Amino acid sequence: MEKEYKTYREAGVDVSAGDRCSQIAYRACLETHQFANRDIGDPRQFSGGFSGPVRIRASLNGDHLVKNCDGVGSKALVALRNARYDTLGHDLLAMNADDAAAIGAEPFLATNSLDVARADPALVEPLMEGLVAACRRAGVAMVGGEIAELPDQLKEVGETGGENSFIWNADLLGVLEEEKLIDGTQVEAGHKIVALRSQGIRSNGLTLAREICRSSLGDGWAGVDFGDETGRNWGDVLLTPSVICAPALVEMVGPYGKEGHARLTGVAHITGGGLSNLSRVLPEDLGASLEDLFRPQPEFRKLQEMGPVSDREAYETWNMGQAMLLVTPGPKEVIAIAREQGIGAQVCGEVTEETGVRVLSKGREGEELSF
Repeated sequence: MEKEYKTYREAGVDVSAGDRCSQIAYRACLETHQFANRDIGDPRQFSGGFSGPVRIRASLNGDHLVKNCDGVGSKALVALRNARYDTLGHDLLAMNADDAAAIGAEPFLATNSLDVARADPALVEPLMEGLVAACRRAGVAMVGGEIAELPDQLKEVGETGGENSFIWNADLLGVLEEEKLIDGTQVEAGHKIVALRSQGIRSNGLTLAREICRSSLGDGWAGVDFGDETGRNWGDVLLTPSVICAPALVEMVGPYGKEGHARLTGVAHITGGGLSNLSRVLPEDLGASLEDLFRPQPEFRKLQEMGPVSDREAYETWNMGQAMLLVTPGPKEVIAIAREQGIGAQVCGEVTEETGVRVLSKGREGEELSF
């Protein structure tokens, strides 16, 4: 039937609800300002601003500002199925802060963009609570953001078909001192490779994981018992918050203006592309042998079996237990710092004169893989 639309609300956008959500997000941003490195800059606090100014306190002296962006991807759809949103902030910060730290930068400031089908404080409140906790962990100040109601674009999005669908992305600023740049050019044969232990699936490969769960467990897959002693369901397991490695890497190379405590020559963030990402930080004439990776968490083996998914596909799609791979001539110091930060770490291999990345799989097939 034809319908007259006389107000924005009738067209699907509730401005008053959007204002409440914006206030929730603004208060959350203010909470994070204490986490920034004040030697670099000082976030300004004022209500009603249209951007987030930062007073730079230190001269960059020819150093670099680092900018990157990423989002939680389709992990948002898992959150919608479980009606649980407090873990996603860690995924949002991990994807951005760890990318910056992987080249030697110190993550500093960020903004975020939340596109929603409908402004709902019951959604925004737990998202922002998780974001504050993640910023505390990452040492990042969230200086602003945007919440946009997009009912026509998002109301049919996703397997839930729900009106509360959302997309969450962030944009991060870091500071990189020239001499701390990690670009792989100093990698040498014999350097050890240290794996940092991940927590669950992080924010990559969720589309494959969700499709496997749907086809094997049915449309109500998120509520199906995972089958271990924790009592978690599959939704809980896939919502395991990402470990944020950036603070450990910053401690290794040194915060801005300070000396580091370990030497890193290459860092691979194991996100999209899986372990094949390691080849991006190795010189063309060198390779790597990975013979003692962390064993994948149980969800990966179960997903492989339900798929079925080959070891090659699994290690190219998911992190399979590794959040990062760090190349270093001094693994002892690297492992000590990671463990002090609460992150599991172990030597998993070394750089070789033979090109290519060779992996002794700990997936369901246990075969040797080459990337």
